[in-house]
Amino acid sequence: MCVLLLLACTKMEQYFPNGKTTTIDGEEYLVHEISPGTYQALPNDPDLSWMVAYDAGIWAKNVRAIEAVTGCKVAPGSTRNQDNNTVAAVNC
Repeated sequence: MCVLLLLACTKMEQYFPNGKTTTIDGEEYLVHEISPGTYQALPNDPDLSWMVAYDAGIWAKNVRAIEAVTGCKVAPGSTRNQDNNTVAAVNC
C-alpha cells in the first residue's frame, strides 16, 4: 500500500529539477531545455508519460507547452516525437 501511495505522488518534474511546468487543456506538462534553444516536453503525470498506447494529441500539447514556457514559437520542421515526448527547437 505504501508503495502505491508513493507512486501516486510522483511527478516527472522530480526527474528534471530544472524543468518548468505549464497547464495545457487542464493537464500539466513539463518542459526542460536539453541544449541551448532545444526543449523537451512531456506530460508531468508519469502515467501519461509512459503509456503503452500513445496519443498523438499529446504531441500537439507538448508543442503548445514548449511555446508557453519559452514564450517562443517552435521552429517548423524541428519537432521530433517519440513515445509521449516531444523535442523541438524554438525561434525567439
